Amino acid sequence: MLLAAPRSPQSGAPRAGLSRWETLLHRSGPISPHCSRTIRDWRKSDPSCPPTPRPPFQPAWLRPPAVHSTNSVRLIDRKSAAVANGRRRRAGQRSGGVEAEAESGAAVRGLEVVCTAGTMSIMSYNGGAVMAMRGKNCVAIASDRRFGIQAQMVTTDFQKIFPMGERLYIGLAGLATDVQTVAQRLKFRLNLYELKEGRQIKPQTFMSMVSNLLYERRFGPYYTEPVIAGLDPITHEPFICSLDLIGCPMITEDFVVSGTCSEQMYGMCESLWEPDMEPDHLFETISQAMLNAVDRDAISGMGVVVHIIEKDKITTRTLKARMD
Repeated sequence: MLLAAPRSPQSGAPRAGLSRWETLLHRSGPISPHCSRTIRDWRKSDPSCPPTPRPPFQPAWLRPPAVHSTNSVRLIDRKSAAVANGRRRRAGQRSGGVEAEAESGAAVRGLEVVCTAGTMSIMSYNGGAVMAMRGKNCVAIASDRRFGIQAQMVTTDFQKIFPMGERLYIGLAGLATDVQTVAQRLKFRLNLYELKEGRQIKPQTFMSMVSNLLYERRFGPYYTEPVIAGLDPITHEPFICSLDLIGCPMITEDFVVSGTCSEQMYGMCESLWEPDMEPDHLFETISQAMLNAVDRDAISGMGVVVHIIEKDKITTRTLKARMD
Protein backbone atom coordinates (compact mmCIF):
# COMPACT_ATOMS: atom_id res chain seq x y z
CA MET A 1 0.00 0.00 0.00
CA LEU A 2 1.13 3.52 -0.71
CA LEU A 3 0.08 4.64 2.74
CA ALA A 4 2.65 2.38 4.39
CA ALA A 5 6.10 3.74 5.07
CA PRO A 6 8.69 2.64 2.44
CA ARG A 7 11.34 0.20 3.55
CA SER A 8 14.95 -0.08 2.48
CA PRO A 9 15.68 -3.20 0.36
CA GLN A 10 18.87 -3.89 2.33
CA SER A 11 17.73 -3.48 5.91
CA GLY A 12 13.97 -3.46 5.60
CA ALA A 13 13.79 -0.19 7.56
CA PRO A 14 11.57 2.63 6.31
CA ARG A 15 13.24 5.28 4.14
CA ALA A 16 13.37 8.43 6.19
CA GLY A 17 12.20 11.64 4.57
CA LEU A 18 10.70 10.15 1.33
CA SER A 19 7.23 10.91 0.08
CA ARG A 20 4.89 8.36 -1.51
CA TRP A 21 5.79 9.41 -5.05
CA GLU A 22 9.53 9.20 -4.32
CA THR A 23 9.03 5.71 -2.88
CA LEU A 24 7.51 4.51 -6.14
CA LEU A 25 10.32 6.03 -8.18
CA HIS A 26 12.99 4.40 -6.01
CA ARG A 27 11.32 1.00 -6.38
CA SER A 28 11.33 1.30 -10.19
CA GLY A 29 15.10 1.86 -10.47
CA PRO A 30 17.77 4.58 -10.47
CA ILE A 31 16.61 8.18 -10.83
CA SER A 32 17.91 10.40 -13.64
CA PRO A 33 19.38 13.86 -12.86
CA HIS A 34 16.42 15.57 -14.53
CA CYS A 35 14.00 13.59 -12.40
CA SER A 36 16.03 14.40 -9.30
CA ARG A 37 15.69 18.12 -9.97
CA THR A 38 11.95 17.64 -10.47
CA ILE A 39 11.68 15.78 -7.18
CA ARG A 40 13.72 18.47 -5.42
CA ASP A 41 11.45 21.23 -6.69
CA TRP A 42 8.35 19.24 -5.87
CA ARG A 43 9.50 18.42 -2.34
CA LYS A 44 9.46 22.10 -1.45
CA SER A 45 5.69 22.30 -1.89
CA ASP A 46 4.64 18.74 -0.98
CA PRO A 47 2.83 18.72 2.38
CA SER A 48 3.42 14.99 2.84
CA CYS A 49 7.22 15.41 2.79
CA PRO A 50 8.74 16.16 6.20
CA PRO A 51 10.55 19.51 6.28
CA THR A 52 14.32 19.61 6.34
CA PRO A 53 15.51 20.64 9.80
CA ARG A 54 17.20 24.08 9.89
CA PRO A 55 19.67 25.36 12.45
CA PRO A 56 18.23 27.85 14.94
CA PHE A 57 18.56 31.52 14.02
CA GLN A 58 21.52 33.24 15.63
CA PRO A 59 22.05 37.03 15.33
CA ALA A 60 25.33 38.22 13.92
CA TRP A 61 26.33 39.86 17.17
CA LEU A 62 25.91 36.53 19.01
CA ARG A 63 28.08 34.53 16.67
CA PRO A 64 31.65 33.97 17.85
CA PRO A 65 34.23 35.73 15.70
CA ALA A 66 35.84 33.71 12.96
CA VAL A 67 39.43 32.57 13.44
CA HIS A 68 41.86 34.37 11.15
CA SER A 69 45.54 33.97 10.57
CA THR A 70 48.04 35.55 12.92
CA ASN A 71 48.69 38.32 10.41
CA SER A 72 45.01 39.23 10.08
CA VAL A 73 44.08 42.53 11.68
CA ARG A 74 40.61 44.00 11.57
CA LEU A 75 40.16 47.70 12.10
CA ILE A 76 36.77 48.45 13.60
CA ASP A 77 35.28 51.37 15.41
CA ARG A 78 35.84 51.53 19.16
CA LYS A 79 32.19 52.07 19.93
CA SER A 80 31.04 49.21 17.69
CA ALA A 81 33.57 46.88 19.27
CA ALA A 82 32.47 47.87 22.77
CA VAL A 83 28.80 47.31 21.93
CA ALA A 84 29.48 43.94 20.31
CA ASN A 85 31.68 42.76 23.17
CA GLY A 86 29.10 43.84 25.72
CA ARG A 87 26.36 41.95 23.92
CA ARG A 88 28.50 38.82 23.76
CA ARG A 89 29.25 39.06 27.47
CA ARG A 90 25.60 39.58 28.37
CA ALA A 91 24.58 36.62 26.20
CA GLY A 92 27.21 34.44 27.83
CA GLN A 93 28.97 33.65 24.57
CA ARG A 94 32.54 34.77 24.88
CA SER A 95 34.82 34.16 21.93
CA GLY A 96 37.38 31.38 22.30
CA GLY A 97 40.96 31.95 23.32
CA VAL A 98 42.61 34.20 25.82
CA GLU A 99 41.19 37.72 26.06
CA ALA A 100 43.53 40.50 27.02
CA GLU A 101 43.39 44.25 26.72
CA ALA A 102 46.65 45.85 25.67
CA GLU A 103 47.63 49.33 26.77
CA SER A 104 47.39 50.57 23.19
CA GLY A 105 43.70 49.66 23.01
CA ALA A 106 44.02 46.43 20.99
CA ALA A 107 41.88 43.54 22.24
CA VAL A 108 43.47 40.13 21.50
CA ARG A 109 41.09 37.17 21.29
CA GLY A 110 42.84 33.93 20.39
CA LEU A 111 44.19 34.39 16.89
CA GLU A 112 42.06 37.45 16.16
CA VAL A 113 43.34 40.96 16.79
CA VAL A 114 40.85 43.83 16.96
CA CYS A 115 42.47 47.28 16.81
CA THR A 116 40.17 49.91 18.25
CA ALA A 117 41.26 53.21 16.71
CA GLY A 118 40.12 56.46 18.30
CA THR A 119 37.78 58.80 16.48
CA MET A 120 38.76 62.33 15.41
CA SER A 121 36.53 65.35 14.88
CA ILE A 122 36.61 66.68 11.32
CA MET A 123 36.78 70.18 12.81
CA SER A 124 40.27 69.42 14.13
CA TYR A 125 41.58 67.88 10.90
CA ASN A 126 43.28 71.10 9.73
CA GLY A 127 43.24 73.06 12.97
CA GLY A 128 42.95 76.80 13.37
CA ALA A 129 41.88 79.61 15.69
CA VAL A 130 39.81 82.76 15.13
CA MET A 131 38.93 85.45 17.67
CA ALA A 132 37.03 88.75 17.64
CA MET A 133 36.89 91.45 20.33
CA ARG A 134 34.80 94.55 20.77
CA GLY A 135 36.22 97.88 21.89
CA LYS A 136 35.13 101.49 22.05
CA ASN A 137 33.91 102.40 18.54
CA CYS A 138 36.19 99.70 17.13
CA VAL A 139 36.43 95.95 16.74
CA ALA A 140 39.33 93.56 16.22
CA ILE A 141 39.47 90.16 14.57
CA ALA A 142 42.49 87.84 14.57
CA SER A 143 43.42 84.37 13.35
CA ASP A 144 46.42 82.10 13.18
CA ARG A 145 48.28 81.37 9.92
CA ARG A 146 48.85 77.63 10.09
CA PHE A 147 47.47 75.15 7.58
CA GLY A 148 48.23 71.53 8.25
CA ILE A 149 46.87 68.00 8.19
CA GLN A 150 46.66 67.16 11.87
CA ALA A 151 50.28 67.18 13.10
CA GLN A 152 51.75 67.61 9.61
CA MET A 153 52.32 71.25 8.69
CA VAL A 154 51.73 72.29 5.07
CA THR A 155 52.05 76.08 4.99
CA THR A 156 52.25 79.07 7.33
CA ASP A 157 50.37 81.72 5.34
CA PHE A 158 46.85 80.30 5.05
CA GLN A 159 44.11 82.94 4.90
CA LYS A 160 41.27 82.51 7.39
CA ILE A 161 39.93 86.09 7.58
CA PHE A 162 38.18 87.51 4.52
CA PRO A 163 36.96 91.09 3.89
CA MET A 164 33.25 91.28 3.08
CA GLY A 165 32.91 95.05 2.97
CA GLU A 166 34.66 98.29 3.83
CA ARG A 167 34.31 97.68 7.59
CA LEU A 168 33.14 94.07 7.67
CA TYR A 169 35.28 90.94 8.05
CA ILE A 170 34.54 87.27 8.55
CA GLY A 171 36.87 84.66 10.05
CA LEU A 172 36.41 80.98 9.26
CA ALA A 173 37.91 78.19 11.35
CA GLY A 174 37.45 74.52 10.53
CA LEU A 175 37.98 72.28 7.52
CA ALA A 176 40.20 74.14 5.03
CA THR A 177 38.20 73.13 1.95
CA ASP A 178 34.95 74.34 3.51
CA VAL A 179 36.64 77.56 4.63
CA GLN A 180 37.43 78.49 1.05
CA THR A 181 34.06 77.27 -0.25
CA VAL A 182 32.05 79.27 2.28
CA ALA A 183 34.14 82.40 1.67
CA GLN A 184 33.55 82.22 -2.09
CA ARG A 185 29.83 81.56 -1.77
CA LEU A 186 29.41 84.42 0.69
CA LYS A 187 31.27 86.80 -1.60
CA PHE A 188 28.99 85.77 -4.46
CA ARG A 189 25.83 86.37 -2.44
CA LEU A 190 27.20 89.64 -1.08
CA ASN A 191 27.84 90.97 -4.59
CA LEU A 192 24.29 90.06 -5.62
CA TYR A 193 22.92 91.84 -2.54
CA GLU A 194 24.86 95.03 -3.24
CA LEU A 195 23.84 95.01 -6.90
CA LYS A 196 20.19 94.56 -5.99
CA GLU A 197 20.01 96.91 -2.99
CA GLY A 198 22.55 99.50 -4.14
CA ARG A 199 24.05 99.92 -0.66
CA GLN A 200 26.50 98.32 1.72
CA ILE A 201 25.27 95.45 3.80
CA LYS A 202 24.84 95.82 7.57
CA PRO A 203 26.65 93.39 9.86
CA GLN A 204 23.33 92.06 11.23
CA THR A 205 22.06 91.42 7.70
CA PHE A 206 25.31 89.75 6.75
CA MET A 207 24.97 87.52 9.81
CA SER A 208 21.56 86.39 8.53
CA MET A 209 23.07 85.72 5.11
CA VAL A 210 25.76 83.51 6.65
CA SER A 211 23.19 81.76 8.83
CA ASN A 212 20.99 80.98 5.83
CA LEU A 213 23.93 79.61 3.85
CA LEU A 214 24.94 77.27 6.66
CA TYR A 215 21.38 76.17 7.49
CA GLU A 216 20.72 75.23 3.88
CA ARG A 217 23.35 72.52 4.27
CA ARG A 218 22.34 71.41 7.77
CA PHE A 219 22.06 67.71 6.78
CA GLY A 220 25.52 67.82 5.21
CA PRO A 221 27.01 70.91 6.82
CA TYR A 222 30.03 72.99 6.00
CA TYR A 223 32.54 72.13 8.69
CA THR A 224 33.39 75.67 9.69
CA GLU A 225 32.37 78.01 12.51
CA PRO A 226 32.32 81.65 11.30
CA VAL A 227 33.20 84.71 13.35
CA ILE A 228 31.90 88.08 12.11
CA ALA A 229 33.29 91.47 13.13
CA GLY A 230 32.50 94.88 11.70
CA LEU A 231 31.03 98.35 12.08
CA ASP A 232 27.60 99.49 10.99
CA PRO A 233 28.01 101.51 7.74
CA ILE A 234 25.72 104.28 9.04
CA THR A 235 25.97 104.42 12.83
CA HIS A 236 29.46 102.86 13.08
CA GLU A 237 28.26 100.71 15.98
CA PRO A 238 30.64 97.80 16.70
CA PHE A 239 29.26 94.33 16.05
CA ILE A 240 30.70 90.88 16.68
CA CYS A 241 29.08 87.45 16.58
CA SER A 242 29.84 83.79 15.98
CA LEU A 243 27.87 80.96 14.39
CA ASP A 244 27.97 77.19 14.65
CA LEU A 245 27.94 74.59 11.86
CA ILE A 246 24.25 74.96 11.06
CA GLY A 247 24.08 78.74 11.34
CA CYS A 248 22.90 79.38 14.90
CA PRO A 249 24.20 82.88 15.77
CA MET A 250 25.55 84.15 19.09
CA ILE A 251 25.81 87.94 19.45
CA THR A 252 27.92 89.21 22.35
CA GLU A 253 29.21 92.51 23.70
CA ASP A 254 32.73 91.40 24.61
CA PHE A 255 34.43 88.67 22.52
CA VAL A 256 33.81 85.52 20.48
CA VAL A 257 36.16 82.65 19.61
CA SER A 258 36.22 79.69 17.24
CA GLY A 259 38.68 76.91 16.49
CA THR A 260 40.52 73.99 18.01
CA CYS A 261 41.91 75.99 20.95
CA SER A 262 38.61 77.58 21.98
CA GLU A 263 39.10 76.67 25.64
CA GLN A 264 42.50 78.38 25.75
CA MET A 265 41.16 81.46 23.96
CA TYR A 266 38.19 81.72 26.29
CA GLY A 267 40.48 81.61 29.30
CA MET A 268 42.79 84.31 27.96
CA CYS A 269 39.92 86.56 26.89
CA GLU A 270 38.21 86.27 30.25
CA SER A 271 41.45 87.34 31.91
CA LEU A 272 42.51 90.19 29.60
CA TRP A 273 39.36 91.72 28.09
CA GLU A 274 38.06 95.03 29.44
CA PRO A 275 35.09 97.12 28.29
CA ASP A 276 35.52 100.28 26.18
CA MET A 277 39.10 99.68 25.10
CA GLU A 278 40.78 102.07 22.70
CA PRO A 279 42.20 100.69 19.41
CA ASP A 280 45.78 100.42 20.69
CA HIS A 281 44.69 98.76 23.91
CA LEU A 282 42.38 96.45 21.96
CA PHE A 283 45.21 95.42 19.65
CA GLU A 284 47.49 94.59 22.58
CA THR A 285 44.76 92.59 24.31
CA ILE A 286 43.71 90.48 21.34
CA SER A 287 47.34 89.90 20.34
CA GLN A 288 48.33 88.62 23.77
CA ALA A 289 45.22 86.46 23.99
CA MET A 290 45.81 84.86 20.58
CA LEU A 291 49.54 84.30 21.01
CA ASN A 292 49.17 82.67 24.41
CA ALA A 293 46.23 80.54 23.29
CA VAL A 294 47.77 79.11 20.11
CA ASP A 295 51.01 78.35 21.97
CA ARG A 296 48.99 75.80 23.94
CA ASP A 297 47.55 74.07 20.86
CA ALA A 298 49.64 71.82 18.64
CA ILE A 299 47.54 72.22 15.46
CA SER A 300 47.26 76.02 15.37
CA GLY A 301 49.64 78.94 15.49
CA MET A 302 52.63 79.71 13.23
CA GLY A 303 51.90 83.41 13.48
CA VAL A 304 48.87 85.63 14.01
CA VAL A 305 47.10 88.15 11.75
CA VAL A 306 45.20 90.97 13.50
CA HIS A 307 42.76 93.42 11.87
CA ILE A 308 41.71 96.53 13.83
CA ILE A 309 38.53 98.02 12.29
CA GLU A 310 37.87 101.68 13.08
CA LYS A 311 35.56 104.31 11.69
CA ASP A 312 38.09 105.89 9.36
CA LYS A 313 40.72 103.17 8.86
CA ILE A 314 41.56 99.48 9.08
CA THR A 315 44.92 98.41 10.48
CA THR A 316 46.35 94.98 9.70
CA ARG A 317 49.36 93.60 11.54
CA THR A 318 51.12 90.25 11.30
CA LEU A 319 52.68 88.88 14.48
CA LYS A 320 55.46 86.35 14.72
CA ALA A 321 54.94 83.39 17.01
CA ARG A 322 56.55 80.08 17.85
CA MET A 323 57.26 78.05 14.71
CA ASP A 324 57.32 74.63 16.32
